Amino acid sequence: MCFNGPALDSEHHRTFSSNQESGLDCPLLHMEDEAKRLAMYTGKGWPHTKPSAVKMAQAGFAFQPTSDAPDFGSCSWCDLGLDGWEPSDDPT
Repeated sequence: MCFNGPALDSEHHRTFSSNQESGLDCPLLHMEDEAKRLAMYTGKGWPHTKPSAVKMAQAGFAFQPTSDAPDFGSCSWCDLGLDGWEPSDDPT
């Protein structure tokens, strides 16, 4: 399983506890490289200016958009995934 971190409830974010829930391909082990993560944001069209694609990649998030979660970011280290990013959110 990929997104096996604890599910967190938040007003603005959805989390997934497994790749079966999220429908995303795993594992994300190849996303340990920041440049590779940033390339995902620029190649797939990150929909926000804040938080920026650079900040998301620096924080360790890989961009894996879905039709239900167009700004879905998954953490390369803890396997937690979040979406619903707002301009005031800080991924670090």
